[in-house]
Amino acid sequence: IPSAAREKVPDPSTAAAPVVVKEPSAFESAAKEAFQKIWSWLIVGEEHRPAGVTSEFAIATTWLNRLGVLILIIGIGFYLKYTSTNNAFGPLVRVSVASLTGLGILIGGIRLMKGRYELLGQGLAGAGIATFYFSFFTAHRLEVLNTPLAFGLMILVTIVAGIIALRPHSLLVAVLGMAGGYLTPFMIESDVPSVVSLFSYVFLLGCGVFFMAWKKEWRVLNYLSFAATSLITWRAVELGFVPDRFWQFMPFLIGFFVLFSTVTFIFHLVHGKKSTLLELLFLFLNAGVFFGFAYHLVLEAYSREAIAAVTIGLAVFYVLHIRVFLKRKIEDRGLLMSFIGLASLFVAITLPLLLTKGWV
Repeated sequence: IPSAAREKVPDPSTAAAPVVVKEPSAFESAAKEAFQKIWSWLIVGEEHRPAGVTSEFAIATTWLNRLGVLILIIGIGFYLKYTSTNNAFGPLVRVSVASLTGLGILIGGIRLMKGRYELLGQGLAGAGIATFYFSFFTAHRLEVLNTPLAFGLMILVTIVAGIIALRPHSLLVAVLGMAGGYLTPFMIESDVPSVVSLFSYVFLLGCGVFFMAWKKEWRVLNYLSFAATSLITWRAVELGFVPDRFWQFMPFLIGFFVLFSTVTFIFHLVHGKKSTLLELLFLFLNAGVFFGFAYHLVLEAYSREAIAAVTIGLAVFYVLHIRVFLKRKIEDRGLLMSFIGLASLFVAITLPLLLTKGWV
């Protein structure tokens, strides 16, 4: 063979191996789909943009509606705040006007949800629900309503919000209603805040989110609720925590932790779906935030060694989850491995808390 021809013959030993493109796993695909749904809802108000609707039109109508409703909610909140400072009206008149306004907005929103102005109707319904939270929370602070009656009415509002949101499958109604509920403690403040009443109110809102999470895969609502609860807790700890009030704070922190830990995977557990990366990250985030709060409170009230009670309790909490999953043969490897990892982590943290530096 001539030398020129030999140069053109490829050598099998040096030939490049075919490139194998790795297909994404079901776990990765589910996480990507969840991210896309969340992003679509934030931008256009739905998990999927309707056919024939441009992205510009969808974004404009969605965000104009959201901003308008948000301004309406803030305006009602400032009305209650302003009238409470200048004593222009009596407490009963203030609460009654706000409640009737909320009822009118809610009825108008429900009527619009059945026609071509469905998006506006959803926003108004959410604003009406938020107004009821404002009104009843203010009535409790001004002693117009006693504690059982005020919280009974707020439980009723939470149930109504869930029914209205679930029937037309409107995440917007749920988000706006809960947003108004979480904004209430910031806008309607008291000179002598009660930790028990504030945290009971926030826990009630969390129970509403739990009910939604049981029925719907609305991750945005779960994340917003968790962020708002953490912010309110941080603010309450910064402004009002002293060692003598430890047992006013700690039971509610434990309640928030257990609530959001279950919210993380309750929908997937009930409906037989496997958790995605988002659920696992949320599980670790909830544990980390709770441990951060608990570490600070226990260290202020007791001692460094007492923090071991928190870590052992967390380890036992996750071990019980592991036991239930194995006993019932629940097939969710990612969630099970996360429970094992968290239990191991908190057991490992316990040792340096209990032992002296020399032993460590």
